[in-house]
Amino acid sequence: MSETLWNAFGRQAWQRAGELLQKETLSLLEGEGVIAEFEAALSARFGFPFVLATSSGTAALQDALWAAQVSGGELLLPPNLPPYLIRAISLLSARLCFVDIEPQRLGIDPQKAQEAVHPATRAVLVVDQIGIPACTAALAPLRENGVVVIEDAAQAFSAQEKGQPPGADADMLVLSFQGAKSFGLGEGGALLCRYRHHYERALRFGQHPARWLAEWDGGAVQKHFPQRIAMQHRISPLTAALGVAMLVYYDAFEATRLAAVEVLRTAVSTLPGLHTLELPEGLRPDWAVVPVQLPKGVSVQSVVRQLQQQGIDADRFPQAFGLGRPSDGSLSPAIRYPVFADLQQRLFAIGWAGAVRWEEHEMEAMCRALQNALQF
Repeated sequence: MSETLWNAFGRQAWQRAGELLQKETLSLLEGEGVIAEFEAALSARFGFPFVLATSSGTAALQDALWAAQVSGGELLLPPNLPPYLIRAISLLSARLCFVDIEPQRLGIDPQKAQEAVHPATRAVLVVDQIGIPACTAALAPLRENGVVVIEDAAQAFSAQEKGQPPGADADMLVLSFQGAKSFGLGEGGALLCRYRHHYERALRFGQHPARWLAEWDGGAVQKHFPQRIAMQHRISPLTAALGVAMLVYYDAFEATRLAAVEVLRTAVSTLPGLHTLELPEGLRPDWAVVPVQLPKGVSVQSVVRQLQQQGIDADRFPQAFGLGRPSDGSLSPAIRYPVFADLQQRLFAIGWAGAVRWEEHEMEAMCRALQNALQF
């Protein structure tokens, strides 16, 4: 049976979380107590001075976009995003400009993003797809011209590039702690900001008014924001307590998980016709999934159908998926996004929602089923 962060360290974490909550209430409007402790831990881990823990990764992304003032302007983003995320972004009334991805990291193509910038561009959303850090550093010219770079590392909590965590070259970093992530707390997210003005805008937009009234002079804040309306994106103290406790055990869990990843990658690499993505030196994905490219003429859809016919349930892990449909509803993605269209058909990712080990018979059954599917 696969082992996750929850069943590996859950008992210790629950005990620690209970100890933390003994001195707290279940509603901390001002971000104090265990919420402040969790935010400080995230700040230390990722190197951002300002942190807002939120109810979800999507909430954190909305806060980031509001902080970047995209409403009424334009947002650059990759096409390989889930529809629910596009709907959440669209609520902020920004014009969406989709930019094709690059084939190595599967993130937005920096060169094409630079070519797409014009005076109305407010921000670029860089998504670390399936745990692979995107080329955020190559977007430095955009930052120099006032375009805000937001990195969505919802799937890349433990990823590194040259020893640096996600967000090293971004203005803001979005994290998710939903249960399928490698650092899964069930729910929750966080927005990490490099600059105070982004933090202040996100705070006023997403947190309870009691928090921003506590952080600034009450009279001055009430003068400029008399309505005291916010989106109530704050995290639950229970989730924050679990986060503080889980971070104590996460590095040990991560070492075990990465060792298990190597076992999986080795097993999959023996299958004929599969090719792993060639990643730049010094880049270590989160490895929540292991991506491989299928042979020419073999589509993701046909392999998934064959796996399902062989009893590999799509609702349990390991599972497989492609990059999805283009988020702008394009009927001809091969014309508008040729790199995405090609990989959409051939990229196959085997995932397990943070599992760290499998029974040997599970691994053998998965590889046997995949080999049979490839021969179809």
